[in-house]
Amino acid sequence: MRFGKKLIVFYEFMFALGLICISAGLSFMVRSNLGISVASSMPYVISHRFGAITFGTWSYIVQGFLVLLLIIIVRKIKISYVLSFLVSVVFGYLLDFFTGATAALPVDHIWLRFVYYAVGLFVLSFGIASVVFSQWPPIPFDLFVKELALHKNLSFKKTKTGFDLSCLAFSSVFLIIFIRQITGIGPGTIISALFNGTLVSLWLKLFSGVFLPRYLLRKSWTWKVKTENKDKHPETPDVPAQLSLRQAEAIAKSNHTHLNQ
Repeated sequence: MRFGKKLIVFYEFMFALGLICISAGLSFMVRSNLGISVASSMPYVISHRFGAITFGTWSYIVQGFLVLLLIIIVRKIKISYVLSFLVSVVFGYLLDFFTGATAALPVDHIWLRFVYYAVGLFVLSFGIASVVFSQWPPIPFDLFVKELALHKNLSFKKTKTGFDLSCLAFSSVFLIIFIRQITGIGPGTIISALFNGTLVSLWLKLFSGVFLPRYLLRKSWTWKVKTENKDKHPETPDVPAQLSLRQAEAIAKSNHTHLNQ
């Protein structure tokens, strides 16, 4: 359906499409064995040691632990935390599905691995942009960083950097102790960290020029970031339900390792 020169699209559709693309993109990156996103490397390396539980299941177990840790730190439970965890469960099942679907892809030649990685990064960035554009709840990896920075009165950038370094350190130490080989972490991890945010921003600009977003469900379902204790954190503005393109791009660039969702 079109309205003027723009195509009408539902936020809920963009959210579902985003989760599918993020999980599919990560699966292609896993198949390439050139390195995946920093945050996703934690459940990935754990799944190599404890193979009875799948990568997707470990993904929402780790994210569930982060939600629990966040609750302990801030000493309160919010509905947004529960919704975020539920999103991670759906994401975990999708991740297992696409990991299984791409497992049969041939990796006989190095150029095939590069193709898989390029496809994965391209699809991943599209998925992250779609989720940001949808304004629905972020997955716990992003939620933890945002809420921790707010609670501790820290800058988001420093908190995000510390979180990424912690994830990378955990994955590296885990691999050295239990796996004794490097897997999941590679040049692709660095490339993703450097260029994923830029790709997400380009997708968001395209979405803004092509799509006219609408709600299929009630607006109350839309994710809204609220600043608590405004006087304590005057530098952190409220993010309205209707994000501007500039705000959406800022969020995407801040969260490029993940949604590096």
